[in-house]
Amino acid sequence: VESAEDFLLQYVHRANETRRCYFLAISCCATGSLCMIDEKAVIAMLPSFSHTMIFSGNVEGVNGDGIYLSLIYFIALGVTQIASMIDYKITANYNFERGIILNEDGDEAQSIFDSWTGLALSRSIVCMIGWLFSCQRLYRRHRSEKQEVSTSSLS
Repeated sequence: VESAEDFLLQYVHRANETRRCYFLAISCCATGSLCMIDEKAVIAMLPSFSHTMIFSGNVEGVNGDGIYLSLIYFIALGVTQIASMIDYKITANYNFERGIILNEDGDEAQSIFDSWTGLALSRSIVCMIGWLFSCQRLYRRHRSEKQEVSTSSLS
């Protein structure tokens, strides 16, 4: 894409679908991450929200990974909501009959493009961190189950 205006003219046809797709996908991830929260971790963390208790990862042997994963996906959901406002602004300012962006000069189009790019990059990075965190958690779970099977077969 040669300029911000060219990007906006291409993206305007996909803005609503993109907004809906990201919202639904990240909502599913956030909801799924809530199902992974260990209730023992929540109960152990509720009495005192001290810095060391929350960020240590273990409270009396309880793993709080589900809480961190939920936090990551809810941050991604918040970034998606902010990006959705820009997607809506792009769509609302487009004249579909004439094929032009209304009330957008070059500087404002560049500002919208820069804001959208920053939010899209932030959303992608946060979602990748959440995905990697999920993969790490599944790997550790699989490894511990494999160790349990090997120790039970030795007995």
